[in-house]
Amino acid sequence: MADKKTSIIDPDDLRPVFKFLGKNWFFLLFFPVIAYIGASLHTHRLNDIYAAKTEILLKQQETYDYQSQIYSNFGYYSLMSDVTNQKRILSSYDIISNTLQRLDFGISYYLVGRVKSAPVDFIQALSISVDRNHFASRMYNRPINIKVLDLDRYQLSYEVGGQKVVRIYDFGERAEEIDYLLTIDKSNLINPSTIDLIKEQDFMFLVRPHDWLVNRYKGKLKIESIDFTSILDLRMEDEVPDRAKRFLDTLSNVYIRFTQQSRIQVNENTQRYIDFQLDELEVIMDSLDTVLEDFRDRNRILDLSKEQQQLFNAMVDLDAERRQFELRLQSIDNMVKYLNEGDNFSETPPALFLFEPDVMMNAQLRELYTLKLERQNKLFSLDESNIAILRLDSVIKNVSLGIYKYTLDTRAAIEQRLTDLSGQLRTIERKLGQIPKSQKDILAIDRKLAVNAKLYEFLLEKKASTVIARAAILPEASLVEEARLLGIVGPD
Repeated sequence: MADKKTSIIDPDDLRPVFKFLGKNWFFLLFFPVIAYIGASLHTHRLNDIYAAKTEILLKQQETYDYQSQIYSNFGYYSLMSDVTNQKRILSSYDIISNTLQRLDFGISYYLVGRVKSAPVDFIQALSISVDRNHFASRMYNRPINIKVLDLDRYQLSYEVGGQKVVRIYDFGERAEEIDYLLTIDKSNLINPSTIDLIKEQDFMFLVRPHDWLVNRYKGKLKIESIDFTSILDLRMEDEVPDRAKRFLDTLSNVYIRFTQQSRIQVNENTQRYIDFQLDELEVIMDSLDTVLEDFRDRNRILDLSKEQQQLFNAMVDLDAERRQFELRLQSIDNMVKYLNEGDNFSETPPALFLFEPDVMMNAQLRELYTLKLERQNKLFSLDESNIAILRLDSVIKNVSLGIYKYTLDTRAAIEQRLTDLSGQLRTIERKLGQIPKSQKDILAIDRKLAVNAKLYEFLLEKKASTVIARAAILPEASLVEEARLLGIVGPD
């Protein structure tokens, strides 16, 4: 019986391999050297990649009771505690777009060399201005070369449709063609003593479309949360070091402003609502003052008895309470309108916080606003037909329906309370039935005036608190450290 093999590879199988290596050892020696030289030449042609980083702290609310009562209704602070949501917001299309609109990144500049074109933040010798309203889409991301000819002229060249186009313009002249409208002027660096040196240098620029820039920086932005903290670490890589640093600094400012703006919007909506009610009350009270003064001039009015005065004061208090419930009904109607406008994802819920806080309503509103914000953020990377969006739409619809039913129940309870108040008012009016007609008429005017005065005072207090709250509004995030460079991180 033949012996069984105890290993997969027999030593005899390796003899041809060793024989080949023995005869061609010099290839093994020189191949790593050749590969290293080739890789070095390749990376030499590539531009250095620089990294920058910054840190943002997600803060808890810094406010006093009234301000907390206003803003906690809409869940802004609960959103800030959700680090995942804030990472999505920071990298959202709108935030990145607003950041780039504040930066002059629309044109990329290069110094053209023999081996590679080096990106720079700007060309010191030239000032380039491009009219984007008269810039053809086919010219975006297309290299446009500049060659300084003399102290007064320069040459513009580019390829389009497979053909090279060369044009000569004067510095400061409006270069207007079918594809573009731009102006290139010279700086003080171009003078008789430097013109010969600058003529030897070639320049290049590319005009970038805004959407391309947003997607590029959105893809390069890296956001990580630091363990056991509410601090976000933001990193950006770019071929121009100062550009990466400026982007992170501007992004931090835009985001911090965003966290403050949502609270400012609630405050402004509150002030507008209060001012509208105050304007209406002022008109009513001025009219009642005129009627009351005229009535007193034409009639002789007797003073009320102590019992009648007590009944009158009770009637004023009940009527003032009735007016406040009527205002709350208006707020509920605004809530129904908000729920019916299902596509209005960016609007804040109506101001219900002027009255006694409804814990259940606030919790449901917070959930609805959080879901709508999550949907809005997901749409930056997904489309309307995506299964995740459709599921969110279903959840939003169910939550909205629950709030709608609860709103109707609340409205029914308020209407029942208004019915009870009307019954109590009628009882008091019957007890005051023995008062002479002239006295009844002036009591009716006094009652309306006193009720509106109480309501006016109530709204003035709320307005004063809202104005104070506006002065105390702070961003919900702060900068831990300004952007700083980390050095070269590529190419490898």
